[in-house]
Amino acid sequence: MAEGTIRDAFEKLKSSISSDDARDFHSTTLNDVRSAARAIQDAQASRQSLQNLRRIEPFLKFTEKYSTILEVICQGFSPMAWVWGPLKLMIQLASQYGNVFDKLLEAYKQLAEELPRVDRLRKVFIDDQGFQTVLSLLYADIVEFHQRAYKFFRRRAWYMFFECTWRSFEQRFQGILSNLRRHASLMDKEAASIHFLEAKEAAQRMKQEIDEKERQRQAFELREVLQWVTANPDQEQRLERLWYHRQGNTCEWLLRNENIVSWLHEGPSKPIIWLNGIPGSGKSILCSRLVDHLQEQQKVSFGYYFCRFSPTGADTCVEVLRAMVAQLVKSQPDMLPHIHQNYVDKALNPSLKVMKELLAQVLSGLPSSRIILDGVDECHETQQKEILSTLLPLQKNAPNSCKLLISSRVDEGYIKSVLRQKPSIRLKDHNSEAISLFVDQNVAELSDIFDSLEDDLLDRIRRELCFKAGGMFLWVRLVIDNLRSQTTARELENSLEKLPEGLEEAYDRILDRIKSQMSTSQRDQTLRLLHWISCAYRPLKLYELEDGVAFHCDQCIPGPRDRIQRSIVSLCGPLVEELPGGIIETVHFSAKEFILSSTSGPFIDRRTAHGTISFSCISYLNSRLKMIPNLFPSITEESLECHVIRGYNGLEQYAHKFWLNHTLAYLSGGGVESIGASANFLKALQDFASFSKKISSSSSSGSPDSAVQPQTVNDSHIQLSVLDKLPEVHGLLKQVLVFHKKMKEAEDRLESAECEQRYFYKSRTTPLLTQNVARLEWHSKHDPTYLSYVKGRVSEIIQRLQGMKDADVPGHINVEELHRFQKLYNALGFHCRYLTCTCPSAVFASEQQRQQHESTHIRLYKCLDCDFSARGFTSSAKLRKHREKYHMRPEDFNIPQQIMNRYTPAITKTSASESLLEDDFDLDALLQSTDNGFNREAVSYYGYVPAVLSLS
Repeated sequence: MAEGTIRDAFEKLKSSISSDDARDFHSTTLNDVRSAARAIQDAQASRQSLQNLRRIEPFLKFTEKYSTILEVICQGFSPMAWVWGPLKLMIQLASQYGNVFDKLLEAYKQLAEELPRVDRLRKVFIDDQGFQTVLSLLYADIVEFHQRAYKFFRRRAWYMFFECTWRSFEQRFQGILSNLRRHASLMDKEAASIHFLEAKEAAQRMKQEIDEKERQRQAFELREVLQWVTANPDQEQRLERLWYHRQGNTCEWLLRNENIVSWLHEGPSKPIIWLNGIPGSGKSILCSRLVDHLQEQQKVSFGYYFCRFSPTGADTCVEVLRAMVAQLVKSQPDMLPHIHQNYVDKALNPSLKVMKELLAQVLSGLPSSRIILDGVDECHETQQKEILSTLLPLQKNAPNSCKLLISSRVDEGYIKSVLRQKPSIRLKDHNSEAISLFVDQNVAELSDIFDSLEDDLLDRIRRELCFKAGGMFLWVRLVIDNLRSQTTARELENSLEKLPEGLEEAYDRILDRIKSQMSTSQRDQTLRLLHWISCAYRPLKLYELEDGVAFHCDQCIPGPRDRIQRSIVSLCGPLVEELPGGIIETVHFSAKEFILSSTSGPFIDRRTAHGTISFSCISYLNSRLKMIPNLFPSITEESLECHVIRGYNGLEQYAHKFWLNHTLAYLSGGGVESIGASANFLKALQDFASFSKKISSSSSSGSPDSAVQPQTVNDSHIQLSVLDKLPEVHGLLKQVLVFHKKMKEAEDRLESAECEQRYFYKSRTTPLLTQNVARLEWHSKHDPTYLSYVKGRVSEIIQRLQGMKDADVPGHINVEELHRFQKLYNALGFHCRYLTCTCPSAVFASEQQRQQHESTHIRLYKCLDCDFSARGFTSSAKLRKHREKYHMRPEDFNIPQQIMNRYTPAITKTSASESLLEDDFDLDALLQSTDNGFNREAVSYYGYVPAVLSLS
């Protein structure tokens, strides 16, 4: 049993050691260790930097006596070389860094203090099985220390992360010392057999407890790091959508490509590969397959990013870097203590500069890494330059094997100028076999639809599609969709005679069908759908599109019969598709490009599309005017519930967030007359002005923030002059613009959760889960319109209806209407309400699920000496730094008079804190008043200058 324990520990250590080190360790003796120690001491003496190397001597003496005992137990096999070998290596590596060397010597000193006097009991108990068992457990403890320490010292750039990583290692080291202490105690009790089993079980429990604590620590730090990074949460969704479109084995050829094989393997070969092809050739699908392969192999750490065109330019360089960091640290938990201590605990802003620095550190700490960047051509050119000029140097300067794959079109431009000299994979030269396989799979489905198709016709379809595809999977997909829509074999054969040449002609035929083969009402409905899909500021869900299309200029207030009954996908033909999660999008970025480009007419005019969406959003918001008590004082709560349950609620989130963006985009075309706004649109705008608190007859009690002045908006960038003939609308839009500007400035300046608590809530001790009410109250008060108030009221009613049980349904609500409402809009009201949440667009199926998510924002470490006791901090380190920085010791109050005279009594604690909470609070003025020497961070954090510094 004892020999087995020793051999198991030895084999476990040996398996974790590199082959080169294993050869050195095999022959290492105690004399080799002493010689190495003397050489280090001599070198330190010459530099006059001795560090008391004698601290290691007790441990060496123990191993000398212990080795002779192990030889008896192991019958000639001496495993101590595998302790002396790592010991020698680690003191040699650590001797170059004073603080590291000191901690290592101290560790060996502590080990020696816990080790028993084995020579005292050896002669009596050397043949006793219990004694041998304890000796074997001692060896296992010593080996565990060296195995874990060796892994630490053999990491690349280990010295960069020593302080953070060693701190997390010390907890496990204390567990090893505890085991040694227990085993030594057993030996002092003459190794009674009953204690051996207890020791083993206790050691196992201790190990499990340490492992669980380590797991909890890593989970906590990972959660905090990911929350700090604030990476775009939709990358996994994009990967899932691409997986949804992948068909059969059409991507497997890529994994056999010699460039990709070299790129996947270790070594310097093919550090950068450019995967390029024409639109619709399957670049993104191939990249998703490569991501899957890396996930399956689990050999290297990797990050990926699928760029996607967005009118808001969402795929900025910093978003790409944040996503990369978030993905890479998930596979490298050893990096978490370093990131948490040096970035999260310091509350650094995850800016582009910080992300560049952090990603470089993460890559340097990884033995090997791969980065996949797809669709960079879909970004604006300025973003393309910033992304590539950042990633390429990071890849080049990474000390380890970091390789990069970039996927884009082949168009002339910046991307080609940068990557033309890199190894490339041109899809038109490689995917003919995959196209053939794709065609075979789809033609086989045609034979299931048309029972009477002859084999000759099927073969002809295959040949024609493979010949004319030109390497474009998307073209094949569009043509197949068109063939499926035929009703007879003859129609199918006729369609085969008129196959489109290229993607643009395929798109053009779909648009011709919309224009010529649909009824007027269907065509208008389809155009409105395409307006939404092509110009919305984010991907839309099915229920949002259905409700958005229901509001249009000829129908300001739709009724129950105005909902779309046909499938949106069938209306728009092959141009759009429904993705997992109910998302509706164009089949490809090139389809959206085509319908908006001059090549198609354009088929969809951007400004007209923004007008359509603007009208839908404003009409939806107008339908909520009855929520304003000042305008409709006699309306009852029961009437409001019926209004919501029978209304069109799908636009609730989108309309509130983007109505202004679409309205300004529409009005940018010129004056009201020149843009051809319909009478209904102008009427909707005038009705919408009723949301203004200034225009409302009862606005005196809720006037806009007096600090908000319209002249602060730069009208040279946002042309509101087109509304000069509608002064009330002009005034409303200007007020909202100023309010949004103020909100953005406040959030940019007060990003931290501590500042959020001070700035947004008057009640500084508000319970955490009721602070959302305070947030809504803040918005309602400072918003110059009633929109924030109405949004809060609708959200409140929706949540109440969602949680209503059949037994609790009041008489004014129809149960069938309630069930339909709950089925259609189950997640509309349950969004995370925390401003610092990394996924503010996430929705939850119930209030309980939302509360469970919001509980992750709770900060457990409380300061009991100031107003932040309610909010708390995310770690004890943050709390300690807060106390050191903001809570003076008694001796700190004795400030010399000559220093105090330098400051004027401009701001006191009372006046500053009161000003902070009033409507006319000006943070800039408060910060400027501290330029003479006050702590600016303290002002931002506390909301006032400590009173002791404001005395005259």
